[in-house]
Amino acid sequence: MATDKVKVLYIAGNGRSGSTLLGVVLGQIPGFFNVGEVRRVWDEYNSEQDARSGTERICSCGVPFRSCPEWTAVFRQAFGSMDAVDRRALSASSWKFSMHKRLVAPTMGQTAFPWEREELDTFLGALDRLYAAIPQATGSRLIVDASKWPMYGAMVSMLPSVEMYVLHLVRDPRAVAFSWTRSKVRPGEMYIPRQNVLKTTGYWVAVNPAVEQYWNAGANPRYMRMTYESFVQSPRASLERILEFVGASGLTLPLRGERTVMTDATHSVAGNESRAARGELALRLDDEWRRKLPRHHRAVVEALTWPMLVKYGYEGREARRRRRETAELAST
Repeated sequence: MATDKVKVLYIAGNGRSGSTLLGVVLGQIPGFFNVGEVRRVWDEYNSEQDARSGTERICSCGVPFRSCPEWTAVFRQAFGSMDAVDRRALSASSWKFSMHKRLVAPTMGQTAFPWEREELDTFLGALDRLYAAIPQATGSRLIVDASKWPMYGAMVSMLPSVEMYVLHLVRDPRAVAFSWTRSKVRPGEMYIPRQNVLKTTGYWVAVNPAVEQYWNAGANPRYMRMTYESFVQSPRASLERILEFVGASGLTLPLRGERTVMTDATHSVAGNESRAARGELALRLDDEWRRKLPRHHRAVVEALTWPMLVKYGYEGREARRRRRETAELAST
């Protein structure tokens, strides 16, 4: 029965779209458990360099993942202990079945080739036990999963234990392209490598329509689209809209004023550095791309994404901004 299932709010979309930030904020709401990019829960390390040095993955609460009391309790509930499952094999399956190339091969509807079915079933079985255990071990009522990737979300939606709500988070592709030109760095190592503009834009053009197609945008009451820009500029209205979407209207919002969030530790498995936020977190629009994205890069992104810029309202917003700036210059 639906009432016996675990509610999962799955944040779907492209990388660098603000999913980590949104997950952290939602994780402050009573009963909401922010797991971050839980598709990487099986990974022992953050990077190859970490693997060579033996530096284990860190939970966003600040302790090594294997020492986190919340995740220890989850794995005990699901499997008996952290060591009771082959995390290396499950990590390999997670990456294999989640990759974006699966959007076209073998198709979103099938997820796996026939000869991969046994491996997929093993992975889905472990995944189902994991999601079912999270609310039991943590006392939460809703899981916030910012794994983003459509194919991973497709697998989560197959799980018998899950009642899934998809929040499609979209960000201006010019901002996404600019963000990927910058390296995310931790002290002493490269955290996430850069991507060129063509590759980044190609992913943006492929991933967003795939999310809409798989979850039947426009006809599915458990699909909702929101832009990163609307969230950071109007967080109260955005959060209230999300709560209504998942059937949790009226819960206390973690806001001080209109755009400051009071944050405490969550237990995000992976994501950018904002997952470790503590204390007051001021939400602001990151539009550095307007000043620093080279014109030729901007032209490439706009040429490749033009119809979707219009569809998602970015071209209209951009046109209004330009007219406003022109009027301001004329008045001075």
